[in-house]
Amino acid sequence: MLVYFVRHGESEFNAQHLHQHPEVPLSELGRTQARFLAQRLARVPLDVILASPYLRAKETALIINERLGKPIEELDLLVELKRPSEIEGRLSRDPEVEAVKNLIIENYEKNDGAWRHSDEETFDEFRGRALELLRLLEGRAEKRVLAVSHGAFIKMTLAAALIGPAVAPRDFLQFYYGFKSSNTGVSVIERKENAWRVVTWNDLAHLDHLE
Repeated sequence: MLVYFVRHGESEFNAQHLHQHPEVPLSELGRTQARFLAQRLARVPLDVILASPYLRAKETALIINERLGKPIEELDLLVELKRPSEIEGRLSRDPEVEAVKNLIIENYEKNDGAWRHSDEETFDEFRGRALELLRLLEGRAEKRVLAVSHGAFIKMTLAAALIGPAVAPRDFLQFYYGFKSSNTGVSVIERKENAWRVVTWNDLAHLDHLE
């Protein structure tokens, strides 16, 4: 099985450097990115599209599917890491927002997967979703799956695929900061001989002429 993970196109909040919530739509650039990606994916014999129900991911999947015409399944497992609601809609560089994020990172560095600041998803819950997704994929019959998701969750899934259930918060931080996940970047993992391997990471060839 080959799984083609795609981060959604640029959203309105990406463009404004704001922390997102589920109902943020794509920007005009994000829609253009998705159309270019659709042209590229039309050459791939995909069997099904799985999509996060968050609006920016759904819109990306629908634009891609205008070219592909494949079944689309919304899958809650693919949603983004749930961050504290108090930072939603606020600038990433807001000092209060940075203080909250730094506190969360400090506890990740302590490998405390159960720690929670307020109403966000804990690391243990986040890791559990990624592992559940991998189990679900392993049980499916399709040969090529497109999964439209979000940056942090794609990185978490990569970490879980390569390290396994023992992946710790500190491990995830290395993946989070060490691997870039751009809007409509394509990352491919393969399940073969009972193990996952990375084939491609954050491929943006479809956007070359936008540079």
